[in-house]
Amino acid sequence: MTTWRNLFNRLANDLTANKRVAVVVIGLVLLAGWLRLSNLSSLPPAPYWEEVALGYDAYSILKTGRDHHGHSWPLVAFESFGDWKPSGYFYALVPFIAVLDLSVQAVRLPAAVAGWLSVIGVGVLAWQLADLFFERRWRMGLTAAAVLAAATSPWGVQFSRGGWEVTLATLFIILGVISWLKFTGRQLAEQSDQALEGVSTRWLLASIAFLGLAMYTYQAARLIVPLMVPGLVLIWWWRSHGSLYPPRPLQLGQAFLARHRRQLLLAVVTGLVMTAPIIIDLNSPTVSQRFTETSVLHLLEPIETSNSIQQAAGHSLLSRLFAHRYLVFGRVIAGQFLSHFRPDFLFLSGDVNPRHSVQLFGQLLYSDVVWLTVGAVVILRRRSWAGWLLGWWLVAGIVPASLTRTVPHALRILPSWPVWMLMIAIGMTEVLRLAHQLIASLPALPRLAMPKRAALGVLAAAVVLANLVQIGWWWRVYSGVYPKQHGREWQVGYRQMVIAIEQLRADHQQLPLYVTREQGRPAMYYWFYTRTDPSLVQTAQETARLDQGEFLTFNQFSFVRSMDEVPVGPAIVAASPQQWAGLEQRLVSQPVTAQPVSIIVDTADQPVWTVGLLSAEVP
Repeated sequence: MTTWRNLFNRLANDLTANKRVAVVVIGLVLLAGWLRLSNLSSLPPAPYWEEVALGYDAYSILKTGRDHHGHSWPLVAFESFGDWKPSGYFYALVPFIAVLDLSVQAVRLPAAVAGWLSVIGVGVLAWQLADLFFERRWRMGLTAAAVLAAATSPWGVQFSRGGWEVTLATLFIILGVISWLKFTGRQLAEQSDQALEGVSTRWLLASIAFLGLAMYTYQAARLIVPLMVPGLVLIWWWRSHGSLYPPRPLQLGQAFLARHRRQLLLAVVTGLVMTAPIIIDLNSPTVSQRFTETSVLHLLEPIETSNSIQQAAGHSLLSRLFAHRYLVFGRVIAGQFLSHFRPDFLFLSGDVNPRHSVQLFGQLLYSDVVWLTVGAVVILRRRSWAGWLLGWWLVAGIVPASLTRTVPHALRILPSWPVWMLMIAIGMTEVLRLAHQLIASLPALPRLAMPKRAALGVLAAAVVLANLVQIGWWWRVYSGVYPKQHGREWQVGYRQMVIAIEQLRADHQQLPLYVTREQGRPAMYYWFYTRTDPSLVQTAQETARLDQGEFLTFNQFSFVRSMDEVPVGPAIVAASPQQWAGLEQRLVSQPVTAQPVSIIVDTADQPVWTVGLLSAEVP
């Protein structure tokens, strides 16, 4: 804690010396908090099934020390719906649920807080890297620009307002990189001041701990972090020798290993110990199941393409070389990687999944196209280790998503979000720096014109205002239009359906219950909203019918694919209006009547659930 306190004390001192910048930064941090925390339980309009699964298993751990399948204190992953989610977010939820009980707000708060802290983390990263891109006097300007970009990022806000594990993992990666930069910086200081020895070791351990926690929090981080590690080691080498390619590299390499052998050994041992459970289970479903389900490497199309090209060419040597299945897969992956740089994805409509984007905005703001372009040019021209770090991080953050079937994918590449924000901030700062040079070169302005210093302030205020207007426009869409257009993507109506079922159960306790699965995971929603005792679910696991971890039966409940599976006889039934209509048609010639009791509508006032009774007599 002391090392982190010292870091923030230094940052606070820089802010104190620049009071105007400090006011802007504090205001932006507060805005970031409001955008991420306000109306959290009702916006998005309902919890997605992944959120209720995270919440109920955390509730189960809190109450029984086991997940709802009965696994005691899972370390690597929770079975959940058979997709084996990394355990980090589940355990992060436990204290929130202990205080707030099992609720939508409790499930979303860890991600919201992580998203808020990530804004501050991006600002700290900009503060650490500023001297590599600009003169010292622009350090706080870059910091403020980074906080502005991150605070008003639609991408960042969207993924801070749901129970997304990736948001917490992204925070851990940010903290890991901050710690690594402090570690490598301290190493340089220790070479001239032995009194500092030991401080860098604490930063090293902090970096390993945070990066390791990311691997226990989100699936893709289990590939992103190992991809980032070589880049971080190269940064250490670069900062130690002032160049990536110093003269006499072999001799310097030997000296580097000798001088840092204790830290290297500590890093390797600590990293292996922390990731050992993941490594041991590498080939088990707890680690590999999700990758197997989503990987493009398991598709047959590239193999069929390779075979057809070779066959058409008569299996010539050239066709076997240039149409080899590995090259075909490589082209597919390269194309998927590049898809994440498409203008429509970044600036126009965003991810095609409505849970990942409001569909009327890109993942970034419209004005970011200018800042991003300028920032990329600055980074390429500086050729510093900081640019290397950002480039390596960007590639590592996108590669895992490029190996999956759905691209571009805003959620899976969120760990690269800090890089995008830093590039935007560098672009903003460079434009302001050039404007400052231009204004300074002008002759004395007329008496009625504003002072030169004020002119730069007005330009900076215009940049801030442009972002505020755009994020305000986005928020209006997100809070007004988005819930009505895409409420069903968030399974709106489940809470009301569960309430209606419980009201009927109070008067018909002996009747069996049938709920259709067409809207996804009804058993988990029922347990979540009724706060069902997890020990009852764990006991039912022994006799329940399951579909890849999803319960198909629970006590009197049957969760069915369609109403055709419902036997003719008295029962409580919940189904979509279409399924209910089919049920009524099936019962036309039967001595049983389907009586609707509650019609549940979505955010667009369209019916999504019909809850009612099957009875031999109409009351």
